[in-house]
Amino acid sequence: MEWALEITRAQEGIKFRSGGYQTYPVYEKSRLKDWRASQQLIIEGNDVDRISKLLGQLQARLQLQSIQFSVSPKIRQQMEEILIKDVLEGYKTRAKLIQDSLGARGYQTIKVNINTSGGHPRPMMHRTAMSGAVHAEMAKPAFEAGSSHVSVQVNATIELD
Repeated sequence: MEWALEITRAQEGIKFRSGGYQTYPVYEKSRLKDWRASQQLIIEGNDVDRISKLLGQLQARLQLQSIQFSVSPKIRQQMEEILIKDVLEGYKTRAKLIQDSLGARGYQTIKVNINTSGGHPRPMMHRTAMSGAVHAEMAKPAFEAGSSHVSVQVNATIELD
């Protein structure tokens, strides 16, 4: 793991941390023969090409456990702010429609709850140390861009005049 941490430290613009350290006994004929350990290296960043290249290097001695993508916190916040404005405009239009349809003079908003879809991005890359011999360097993983959903829901209570 120290080898992987050194390589990862040298990368600019990539966040990382270690975690999930576990040890397991290895038995042979009911006797403790050895210990096996695994540990995670969690890598996060926005530069997919740089991370892909780093993963190619790290796979020489580490096993790739999983890859996860998520919307960056900054982009999620920007999108949620846009959606909140749009949803609240829709709320006002519906409240006015209800007011007019029921012949009320006006309305007051009594309660508003705004719920968003996210807030806690998951780690982007996970790695687990492998036991055994050093493996030859593997090709870097190839990624394809996808899409993510960012949603905002408004629940409101109005009182008609």
